[in-house]
Amino acid sequence: MMLGELLTILSAMIWALSSVFYKAGLKTMKPTTVNTIRPIVALFFLVGVIIITGDFKDISNLTTRDIIYIFLSTISGVVIGDLLYMFSLRTVGIARAYPISNTYPLFTILMARLFLGEIITFKLISGAILIIIAIFLISEKDFELDIKKGVIFALGASFFWGTSMI
Repeated sequence: MMLGELLTILSAMIWALSSVFYKAGLKTMKPTTVNTIRPIVALFFLVGVIIITGDFKDISNLTTRDIIYIFLSTISGVVIGDLLYMFSLRTVGIARAYPISNTYPLFTILMARLFLGEIITFKLISGAILIIIAIFLISEKDFELDIKKGVIFALGASFFWGTSMI
């Protein structure tokens, strides 16, 4: 197995594990509290990484346009998307929230077409159809009000995460 594939699998495992930790935290804290603490912890950790790697030089090269894009991406993905994901986790649990919210490539494809003019191929359309079918299969059983709300939260997270990628 190549290093890239190994790192991809490791990344997916860490993302899945983090959802378990989020869900545990949501038993005693509100989604807004959890989502406020996470970036603070990340900030301290990443400042250390920047100092160790010497990447702090990149910060001085940021343009106003770069800062605006980073700001918009952060608001869309980290603030709104992650908050909706936390509400979804709390409402429908990991088994539904995680796969539904991770359909964000569907929204990324649409946004890339609308804003970047990227070409949508037959393979992308086929993949998008499979994503939509998967959403219905995951959310169909016991489709009561709480599950509807949780699915809407997860799809909202997916939309904002997808938007933040552009």
